[in-house]
Amino acid sequence: MPSSNLPITSREYKLTLDTTRFHDRAGVSGELLELVRSVIDRADGVYVEQSAIDDDKGEKTRRTWYLDTPGKAFREHGFILRVRREKEDEFALNLKFRGPDRYLSASADVAYAGAGGKPESKFEEDVLPPFVSQFSRSTSVKKLKDEPNPATVAGAAVLFPGLGALGIADETLVEVTDGFKAFEVVRKMGGFTFAGGPVIKMSLSFWYLAEAMKGYPLIAELSYDYDAPDIDALLANPTLLEEFPLPTVRGAYAVFRALQLHGAWLDAAGTTKSAFATGGL
Repeated sequence: MPSSNLPITSREYKLTLDTTRFHDRAGVSGELLELVRSVIDRADGVYVEQSAIDDDKGEKTRRTWYLDTPGKAFREHGFILRVRREKEDEFALNLKFRGPDRYLSASADVAYAGAGGKPESKFEEDVLPPFVSQFSRSTSVKKLKDEPNPATVAGAAVLFPGLGALGIADETLVEVTDGFKAFEVVRKMGGFTFAGGPVIKMSLSFWYLAEAMKGYPLIAELSYDYDAPDIDALLANPTLLEEFPLPTVRGAYAVFRALQLHGAWLDAAGTTKSAFATGGL
């Protein structure tokens, strides 16, 4: 049985944005960045240009969709099975269990047993407004050459045996959730740091129905995250306790609370991208 006491390897803060502001995605993203930078400055943080983080500049596009039974039985059990097409012949597969109870989330079986790819596991804390924690245990498999497309629960369990232990009949069909495949745009926005701590990386993501990815998006999200400084040690030895620098934690919290005061930018009824697609948290 998977351990129910795992160290958190990263924390991610999510804000759903008012999509009606983003008809001009590039221009309005620049306006939002100016606001975020002013909030960072008032919190005594230091903005970090994207070029100082990595060479990934501009926008990245991909397709994103979710797999579930017609009755959304995976989601009913707290599991989210996501597929991304990063390139024409390159796919990424992710199984995540997310919930408010840290120990139940940590104990979820998301182990990968399929062929190909190199699985990477994480245990993360997602922070939603006003400050609500959700804990996610996940396994991602990247750079798959063939599209992951299990036809049944039994087929999905070949990839992730934990899905086969949920009590769902093996022959139950698995399909693209609601037939919806998002055209996604991701814009990296640099990051910020406090007292010389780890860089908190920011990004904007937008979902569209049409391949042109123009006009108003279906959903827009601002997120930022930071890793535990000793993330490699935590992944190698899950018995260790995580420890995040207090100035980083305090600063990330201050920015999160301050941004929520700018209600004109936010979707008060907004939710996460996976919830938008699957009807869950």
